[in-house]
Amino acid sequence: MITLQNRQVQNLSLEKNHKEKNKDNKVKTNISSQLFTNVKDNSLFRVRYVVKITANGYVDVDLSYDFDFKTTDIVDEEFTKSLVVRSEAPSLAYPYIKTYIESVCQLSGYGTLNLPYADFTKEPLDMK
Repeated sequence: MITLQNRQVQNLSLEKNHKEKNKDNKVKTNISSQLFTNVKDNSLFRVRYVVKITANGYVDVDLSYDFDFKTTDIVDEEFTKSLVVRSEAPSLAYPYIKTYIESVCQLSGYGTLNLPYADFTKEPLDMK
């Protein structure tokens, strides 16, 4: 079991996308992640999600967003490869990422950007 302890945006970049809009208004989403362990407390770990969004005719978004988690398990090599880290952690983090990007784009004058929902149970993330 894991709980979200803290979150913080590390980097955000928005750039107007001048390409022709897709007829179906599809948004291209790419999410990668890096895992950091805590040397002082083996029940804590951080995941940095690096998100790249391409919405032709609207905006390109690059975001690095850190999430700190606490677990009842010991964070060791086996844990870092587990479905808890690859599925449960992104399932907790993605709603924050999605809402943040959608809100910032709207407030920055790019209009409404609807990001797709992600099912990390069906498609767990690979960790670096």
